[in-house]
Amino acid sequence: MAVQVFSPAFVRLQEHVRKSAVAFVGLQEHVRKFVTAFVRLQEQVRKFALAFAKKRLLKHPSFPAESSR
Repeated sequence: MAVQVFSPAFVRLQEHVRKSAVAFVGLQEHVRKFVTAFVRLQEQVRKFALAFAKKRLLKHPSFPAESSR
């Protein structure tokens, strides 16, 4: 079996590519966490908006009062 000898420049390039891949995976994880947090925030805003709209609707004069039901 022949042993391949790579030039120092190729070895440096290989190491750079490996480090870039590791950094990319780290970035991917940060983006995933950000998107997860954003989706949670979006859901909280939606719930708040629904509760706010319901509260406003209940206060609206055209809405029948509890006693008239």
